[in-house]
Amino acid sequence: MSVKSLTGDDLMNLRINARAFLGALKSLGRELVRWIFTPPDNPRITPIDRIVTPISRITMFLIYVIVLITAYEVTLRYVFGKPTLWVNELSLWLGSVIFLMAGVYTMQRRAHIRITAVYDISPPWLKIVFDIVAALVVVGYAGMMIYGSFGVAWDTLLRWERFGTYWNPPIPATVKPLVLLVTFLVALQAVNNLVIDVFVVKIHSPKRERDSDGDGEAS
Repeated sequence: MSVKSLTGDDLMNLRINARAFLGALKSLGRELVRWIFTPPDNPRITPIDRIVTPISRITMFLIYVIVLITAYEVTLRYVFGKPTLWVNELSLWLGSVIFLMAGVYTMQRRAHIRITAVYDISPPWLKIVFDIVAALVVVGYAGMMIYGSFGVAWDTLLRWERFGTYWNPPIPATVKPLVLLVTFLVALQAVNNLVIDVFVVKIHSPKRERDSDGDGEAS
């Protein structure tokens, strides 16, 4: 059926279907934006959590970009015999960003792999000591990392160092400074977690419970 043979009812149905499709896309977009900027399920949310969460969730979608451009590359290479020059390097570029931001998100979710055999059987005061020591180790490593690599990363950024290939993207000029930025965010998130998990939950909350129990007994 050609376009000229479409009747008025056919055109009306096309308009209705197009509007329904656009409406569904708008609803999906609104839900996606709401999910991205919704803070994690934690009653003790800090400004740092509100910054890290949307950035990390936006970074998640770069995985789909890598999948799409890889499928595009495979199709051109093995179906049409015309491989691209940029897909592999762009995948490396985006993968680097995903890998780095995953560290911040994992720290925010308290999901790093930990050996808790000793931690679980320790008394509460010793667990607090372990938490403080772990945060100090993260902050100390981040400080040494930033101090030792800042000059190289800054010089790479100023020179806008490129990858040295035919496509020649500025992967070093962007990834090296990003490594230091993410290292700083991981350390900041570690301190944030320490304040919330230790000084708010493990210290102040039991104290408040004891105070409330004492008030109940007095009454």
